[in-house]
Amino acid sequence: MRRLLFAVFSVTILFSCNQPKNQFEITGNLEGIKNGWVVLGKIVDNNFAPIDSLMADDGKFNFKGTVDMPEMYYLHFKSEREYLGFFVEPGHLKISGTLAQAVYDGLPTQQLYTRLAEDLSDYDQEYEEISQQYRNASALNDEPTMRAIEKRALEIETSRTEDLLNFANTNNKSVIAPFILLNNLQNFEIEKVIRSMENLDSSVHQSTYYIALNEEVEKLRKVAIGSQAPLFSQNDPEGNPVLLESFRGKYLLIDFWASWCKPCRVENPNIVAAYDKYHQKGFDILSVSLDRDKNAWLKGIADDNLHWNHVSDLRYWNNEVSRLYSVNSIPASFLLNPEGIIIAKDLRGEQLHQKLAELLD
Repeated sequence: MRRLLFAVFSVTILFSCNQPKNQFEITGNLEGIKNGWVVLGKIVDNNFAPIDSLMADDGKFNFKGTVDMPEMYYLHFKSEREYLGFFVEPGHLKISGTLAQAVYDGLPTQQLYTRLAEDLSDYDQEYEEISQQYRNASALNDEPTMRAIEKRALEIETSRTEDLLNFANTNNKSVIAPFILLNNLQNFEIEKVIRSMENLDSSVHQSTYYIALNEEVEKLRKVAIGSQAPLFSQNDPEGNPVLLESFRGKYLLIDFWASWCKPCRVENPNIVAAYDKYHQKGFDILSVSLDRDKNAWLKGIADDNLHWNHVSDLRYWNNEVSRLYSVNSIPASFLLNPEGIIIAKDLRGEQLHQKLAELLD
């Protein structure tokens, strides 16, 4: 009898060892998906890193794997050229609905993230609406309307930022908190980010997002207002190196943008107006593009009439200058004084004009 009990106990141990506690399963049943390859992956060094792939059958698929802590994963539907992003953790996640309106069920972290997205949807919708209004006003050269829309865009962004910070502080035991702080760093005041980090529960300190956030905050300290702007050199469209120190003696706006970035394109007419008004008084601009398609980059410059210095290494989010300045979202900008000291950040709309008037009028 003792041998039989030992054998049963051994089989139980073996079976439990083959069923890791950190195993996840993703079951999908999406409408309107063509048969084709579906790739599961995550973002590593700003690039999509595949983990597994399979051939979807009429929108149905199933992935299994292991994950230690909740982490954002993505599904790339090659037939649709679309991505879905969601949080994965040990357990079973069911995905239904459509690509445009996916429904996630089964994992608490993703459910919390879905509620956040729903809370932010009103901001996103209004921003889309005023973006179209701005394009219409710009086509008519309606300056008063453009200025009013720029002011409203800043109000939307400010309210959205406050809601994100409140969410991170309220849900400090979820990995979504450091995820939000990391992916919206450019929109937050560094002091508020540090306070939010101090408020995070120790249970999320080992997450990839907290570790990356800690590294980025250290970088941000180096590009804080009052710091000497880090020096760099990058090539212009003709392949000629442009050195930051060559702009010494002028007030310089380092503008991070891309032709594919809608908010950047909305802001460009305002930057053009500032350049035209203050260039002869000692103001210059150096635009750093996060494009990866050179033709799209050059077309964006021409279409928006951006008649100043431009550089890019065409490496998308891995642009060396954007990483040096810890730029995690665009548009982003740094205003330097003639000595190369950072004196303001992310001035948009009327704020940019007011600051330049204060300095140069």
